Amino acid sequence: METDKFTDQLSQFAQVEQGIQTNQNLEDLLSMQEQQRQLSALSYVGARIEAVGDTSWLEKDGSIDFKYNVSPADVPQVELQIVNQDGDTVYSKTVSDKSGLQDFSWDGKSNSGVAQPEGAYTLVVKPKDGSGNTYADKSGKPAEVYIGISGIVESVDIADDGIYLRIGGVSVPFETLTNVKLGANGTPTNETPTNETPTDDEEQDQAA
Repeated sequence: METDKFTDQLSQFAQVEQGIQTNQNLEDLLSMQEQQRQLSALSYVGARIEAVGDTSWLEKDGSIDFKYNVSPADVPQVELQIVNQDGDTVYSKTVSDKSGLQDFSWDGKSNSGVAQPEGAYTLVVKPKDGSGNTYADKSGKPAEVYIGISGIVESVDIADDGIYLRIGGVSVPFETLTNVKLGANGTPTNETPTNETPTDDEEQDQAA
């Protein structure tokens, strides 16, 4: 073997070995970060969260809080429907005040006042024109609807595809959080979707 080629090959082997070691170190670091992220998610238990989504859990004799936004702002009216797990509409109402982000709290009862059983319920928001038909602008484009849910985190699920916060029987993906309000013990979370500073009532506002 020629000396210069032998030396060059040894150098290449050394570079490959360094690359393998670097990759291993990066994998270990990522694993440690994921473990820390999982542990920090446990601090959300007992906190009130808001997240992107249209389905939340109704406790017995309880209520569900939603948020929604309809764009454009000139939509004349909006029909709100609450749909159960069987796909049946158990409650509906039409509102005309729909400019900007809106809060909607459903008391868990049908339009006739009958309390609905515990379970998952979905908010359906239907923009309407002045005649009660589905809204569309002059170009035929329908309105855009954004819906969010709110509730108390009861437990945390750590799955292969991510971290989920459970509100009753509903799993909320961790990455959909938009707001976190600390629990009664005031324990700060170690990880939040944004770097917002907590307000006086210990609420951390986070970007949607």
